[in-house]
Amino acid sequence: MSIIWNKHSAGDRPEPFVFAAKSHAGVPGMLADIAGGFRAGRVWRAFAWEETKRRYRRSALGLLWIVIGYVAFVGAIALFFGGFNLATAEKIKSIEQFATHIALGYAAFALITANIQDGAAVFTGSAAWIKSVSLPYSVYALKNVTRTLVPFALQLLSWFVFALVIGHEFKPVAFLSLAAVAIIIVNAVAMQLFFGFLSARFRDIEHMLSTILRVLLFVTPILWTYEGTSGLTRTLADANPVTHFVEIFRAPLLGLAPTAANWTMVACSTAVMWGAAILAGAALRRRLPYLV
Repeated sequence: MSIIWNKHSAGDRPEPFVFAAKSHAGVPGMLADIAGGFRAGRVWRAFAWEETKRRYRRSALGLLWIVIGYVAFVGAIALFFGGFNLATAEKIKSIEQFATHIALGYAAFALITANIQDGAAVFTGSAAWIKSVSLPYSVYALKNVTRTLVPFALQLLSWFVFALVIGHEFKPVAFLSLAAVAIIIVNAVAMQLFFGFLSARFRDIEHMLSTILRVLLFVTPILWTYEGTSGLTRTLADANPVTHFVEIFRAPLLGLAPTAANWTMVACSTAVMWGAAILAGAALRRRLPYLV
């Protein structure tokens, strides 16, 4: 069994944080894998940064393409859908407010869906590493989550500049958005693990998720406002967990407090997602090198 050791001071006994998958089994093994992955922070941070650099290598604008794409999308939606939404929304009174609604909602939505989509390929895309290097499998999930935070940070920075230009008012409740980001990241790790294990066993999962995510954009209040809807549209939005994750992030930055229904759905979804991830890992973790 191959071991990678943590850095240690002179004279101290080094402690291993990486172990072979065969050394643990079941739920305890999956929990040990997750703990080992978090201890291997320097590994997945290095992997994430290297992947980000490789994606934009030899590009003239590099990471600026993330900002350009984000600004173009938000601007186009605000321009073409602003008139209709301003006529039906109760809390949005100007095109600038609608642009903020889209910008914040889309940034959170993109972070969540990127982790769902990337999660489906987190292990199959790392097959060579899994078969040749003894690392906790959670390292690959943490690497992907870290990489998705780069575009999210750039998008949020772009909106912050826009908010300063239009004189957006920040209220104390805005600090709740920091808790929302932490909750989304915690869930992102679980999503990466759950969909990664499931997709390694059932390869159709990745294609199914691609189809679902295309539809999900239209049943989440990103391009439209929740207040301006009723009937089936509102029912679908309420039943969609992504709606509530988006709202606990967006509402505080708009000066509003998330509702009790938002927090309840987020708490339930978090518990279910982590439970499913741990159970999927317990069932499939030891077989993963043979599945990818």
